[in-house]
Amino acid sequence: MTFTTKDKGRPGVWINFVEAASAAIEGSDGVVAIVKKNYNVTATANTLYEFNGDGEARTIVGVSNLADITRAFRGGAAKVIVYTQPAGELDYTKAQEALELQFFEALTFDHALTTLEATDWKAWLTSQEENENRHEMFYGVTDDSDVAASIARANTDGSEHIATIINAPVFGDEVLSGSEIAPQIAGAWASTPLSGSITYLEIPGATDVNVRLSNAQVRDALAAGAIAFEYTGRNVRLIRGLTTAATSLKRVAIKHTISRDWKFLIENKYIGKVANGPNQRLSMRADLMDYARLLEYQGVIEADTWYIKVEQGAGPQQVVVTAFMRDLEAMEEIYITIGLGA
Repeated sequence: MTFTTKDKGRPGVWINFVEAASAAIEGSDGVVAIVKKNYNVTATANTLYEFNGDGEARTIVGVSNLADITRAFRGGAAKVIVYTQPAGELDYTKAQEALELQFFEALTFDHALTTLEATDWKAWLTSQEENENRHEMFYGVTDDSDVAASIARANTDGSEHIATIINAPVFGDEVLSGSEIAPQIAGAWASTPLSGSITYLEIPGATDVNVRLSNAQVRDALAAGAIAFEYTGRNVRLIRGLTTAATSLKRVAIKHTISRDWKFLIENKYIGKVANGPNQRLSMRADLMDYARLLEYQGVIEADTWYIKVEQGAGPQQVVVTAFMRDLEAMEEIYITIGLGA
């Protein structure tokens, strides 16, 4: 929620998403931010670095500290922003101040977070949304082996801004933790088309998971909105793409993309550039409708279920946009009945 009253007191665009009472642009930029504690002396602490491939990062962070960046690119990230957090520093304020000025879609870490640290980042993410900076955080708990505690952590996180990872794939003799696989899942989510989902995302090369969950534990984990992996006997896959608010990561991606694109369109074409008259508001509505038609064509929203209204606001400089769209979820639960006869 970025506004409750229309009194921001400055030019800008603020967007609220309101869930419909009834059951209310293909692809993304793929930018992942990593807060990193492990790096070579060739990197400077409390510094931002941008990489378009892990080869660029090799000489700065060092080969032995490259795994998280490599996994983010392996997941699909187009660019990785790294903030070098001092290894013994528990205060993330400087990292948050630096990242506030950056554009990225997914936030992750090269280390696990404690409950207090996750709570601190949750507060920051919430404050960022109020300023129309929307991010999703992917992180791992400190002890994957304690399944009950990990599920409880996801319940505590309880935020649409957070995806809490409670177990991880195994690659032969290499056993990862949730915090180690988090950058790869962040990269996958940030690069997945809006018509797609990371539910049942297969992890190439994985041979097992570090902690196997029973069916009951899987149900509890999903109810808490935790990210969990399972070994099927043939492959390892992410069970369901959820936030810790138990909402779909696919829907979150749609919200983030629409808010970013509409904000960019309106700010660059309308704010301070055209009169607030009926014809100009019709022009804005036409642009937004063109965008919605593209989402419809690409299978992101359901055809013939959306509308957009652009009206004069209470003040002479105000415009009020009201819209509804029914997003299309990916197929995730399929029930089959087969009759066999003689």
